[in-house]
Amino acid sequence: MIAVFCSECGSKTMRFPRDFKRHRPEGFFCTPRCQHDFRSKNRMGQLGYNYIDGRSTKIKKEKPTIAEIIKSKSVSGNGGCINWIGYKIKSGYGRITISRTQHLAHRLSWQINIGPIPNGIDVLHKCDNPSCVNHKHLFLGTHKENMKDMKEKNRSCAGEKHPKRKLSNKQVLQIRDMYKTGNLTHLDISKKFGIARSGVSRIINKKLWRHI
Repeated sequence: MIAVFCSECGSKTMRFPRDFKRHRPEGFFCTPRCQHDFRSKNRMGQLGYNYIDGRSTKIKKEKPTIAEIIKSKSVSGNGGCINWIGYKIKSGYGRITISRTQHLAHRLSWQINIGPIPNGIDVLHKCDNPSCVNHKHLFLGTHKENMKDMKEKNRSCAGEKHPKRKLSNKQVLQIRDMYKTGNLTHLDISKKFGIARSGVSRIINKKLWRHI
C-alpha cells in the first residue's frame, strides 16, 4: 500500500500500486463525499460560481462600460474614421442596445467623449461616413442643418436616387409642361405616365420633386 493525500480535505489515505496505473488528473480522494465536493467546486468554477464554506455563490462579473463596448465593436478605417462593425441599420448607422433601449452608436460616442446632446439636435458627420464613431469627426446641428448637409454632400435619396421612384427628371418636367398648356387634365396626365392623379397634382404644385 502507498500513502497519498486527499485532493479535497488533505487527509492521508492508502492506495494500491495498481491505482497509479490510471491517469488521475484530479488526484486521489479519501471518501466518495470528498470526490463529490471536489468535482462540484470545480464544475461550479467553470460555470462562473465561487465555492465558499460549502456553498456556491455566483461570481458577479463587472459589466463593460459603454466606451468599452464601442471600442470592442469598432475598427480603424481610412481618413481617421473609427468604423462601427456591430449591428447597423439600413442607412449605415451603428446601433447598440443598452438596458433594453436602442441607441445610435455615433450619438453615444458624442455623449461619452464630448457631452450631452440637447433635445431636438442631431449629431452630424464631417467625414460623411455613417458608420464612423470617431467623436472628432462629429458635430451638432438641427434637423434642418442635417438635411442641408445631406443635400450638399449629395447623399439625399430625393428624385431619381429614390429606390422606388416611378419617374425621371425629364418626365417630371414634361408633366408640368403638359399642365401649363391647359389641354390635359390631371387624370389624363396620370393615365399617360401610370401614376396616381394625386401624384400629378403634387408634382405640379411642387410638393413632390421640389428640387427641379
